[in-house]
Formats: sequence, C-alpha cells, structure tokens
Amino acid sequence: MLELRAINQLYNKQFFIPHYQRGYRWTDTQVKQLLDDIDSFIPKEIAGRPTEKTFYCLQPIAVKVLNENDKQRHNLTGNWYEVIDGQQRLTTIFLILQYINQKWRGEEKLGQFTLNYETRKGSADFLKSLKAIVC
Repeated sequence: MLELRAINQLYNKQFFIPHYQRGYRWTDTQVKQLLDDIDSFIPKEIAGRPTEKTFYCLQPIAVKVLNENDKQRHNLTGNWYEVIDGQQRLTTIFLILQYINQKWRGEEKLGQFTLNYETRKGSADFLKSLKAIVC
C-alpha cells in the first residue's frame, strides 16, 4: 500500500539498507538539482479546497517492515524498515537534515531518522560525523 508521508513523519524511524542496494552514488550535481527543484517549487491552491495547497513530492521511497529474523541477524532492536528502493534519496535527505541541524541557530533541531547499512558497517556513524562546510 502506498502512503504519502512528509519528511517530518520519517523522524525517529529506523531504516535498514540491505546488501543488494548499491552504495551512495549521488554527486554534487544530483544533490544541487534536488535542492534547486525544492527551492523552485511554489505551492498552489487546490481547486475546490481553498484551505489546501499542493506540496512538493520526492520520488517514492519503497520500504517494508523488517522481519524479526532479519532484525536478530543484524542485532537490531525496535521497529525497522528495509529500504527496497530510494536509498540515494533517503541518504541525501539524511545529509541535508544533518547540515541544517549543524547550521541551526537556537535550541530546536529538526528531527532525524536512523540509517543502518548492511554491507558498509560504520557508514551511519560516518554520515552522522560529517561536518558542514560552507562553500
């Protein structure tokens, strides 16, 4: 079943990236294209619903609930989702939120979700440790 979710509905979720997913391959160009696309989006009123407006949608991120056997095999506890498609987008959103949180002024930070990579142990810790560089 497909469900539309806002990015803030991903906060506190845990995503497992299985071995069949290729490694992160997006370059600066793809990230910039995504950011430019988001920046250029202008919400429009929805006909017949004056209090509602259109919203920006990413391409789908397909996930399924990670079963108990796989959670045990990978030493995971809690509720985890296996990423079937969309790892590049999900990792990029993680990096964008990481950057925003590092540059945020004030007490309130944006929520974050968890990523765990089956074949690239330590990748999640590496991504969390990245420091924002202003170019």
